[in-house]
Amino acid sequence: MPHATELLLAKNFFKKFTNYEPRKYFYKVMIPLEVKDEVVRRSEKVPADPCLDKMSLMLSCFKEHDFDESKCVKRVLEFQNCVKAAKEKAEALQKQLQSDFADNSDPTKKKRLPSRLVNKMLHRYPQPKKARD
Repeated sequence: MPHATELLLAKNFFKKFTNYEPRKYFYKVMIPLEVKDEVVRRSEKVPADPCLDKMSLMLSCFKEHDFDESKCVKRVLEFQNCVKAAKEKAEALQKQLQSDFADNSDPTKKKRLPSRLVNKMLHRYPQPKKARD
């Protein structure tokens, strides 16, 4: 009587499975894998409405007190301080964007670099041009 291992190791024992072959995947290059020498230019924008909540509180106070400014002085001052702080923040951001991170700030520590700075770096180290066939 033959042993089970002899049957399993026999040549062509699993004859019905001979048409199954492992799938062969081929990578077809559709476009060349290279970085372009520039990225799309995006403008760095300051948030549009930084003090909208303070303004709505101020206007609701005016509405409650029939537009009497003497009763809403606190809300008006909060709104004015918020606008002043937002202006200073916007000016600091504009200075930082114009200076290309030259002043003591490291661009590698930022989460996202401005497109102008990325383009400057890509032009400094361009992609080598290949000869077309």
